[in-house]
Amino acid sequence: MKLLLRLTPVLLIMAGLFLMGCEETEDDPDHILTGTWDLSNMEQTSSYSVAAGDVSGMPPGMPLGSGTVDWTGFQALGVAATVVLENDFTFTLSGMLPSANDTLGANPNIVTLNDLGTWTAAEDMSTLLIDGGLYDIGGMATYDDIDAPTTISLAYADTSESMKVVYNSLAGIFMDVLVQDASSTVLGFTKQ
Repeated sequence: MKLLLRLTPVLLIMAGLFLMGCEETEDDPDHILTGTWDLSNMEQTSSYSVAAGDVSGMPPGMPLGSGTVDWTGFQALGVAATVVLENDFTFTLSGMLPSANDTLGANPNIVTLNDLGTWTAAEDMSTLLIDGGLYDIGGMATYDDIDAPTTISLAYADTSESMKVVYNSLAGIFMDVLVQDASSTVLGFTKQ
């Protein structure tokens, strides 16, 4: 009897642990965007102008040029990519892409790139953000079917400034000029 009294707490603990281990657990359902997505569209338009902080003497806002590359042009350059969106909101990206921070409208440099990071989508799916080590892409998202998408179109705009060597045709010289690059991009993805 003494042995049974000593074993009772141990048996109760073991039974409790067994019952806890037998509880049904539901895995979190996959987010509808998880899966493997192939790049299926890329269009970018860039315009270049003298930035407001330029000190070269060129008038701020003066247009310096523009460029557009559509999907056919990007394909001709060898652009192709795959993005895997995981249910834990991480992603991996691999493919032949314009190097990060490249001026895409002005003859982009296409290189083999791999990136990883995190992704988020708004609850109503209106925006999508891919935040990686090389690329931060986010913008307005549209889908072929909001409940079970097989295509995503992502539109975003970006503005950056950098020093460029610009030929001043009036003075007949090359000058260092602070240039503003304003670009708008549309990316399309198709689910595998």
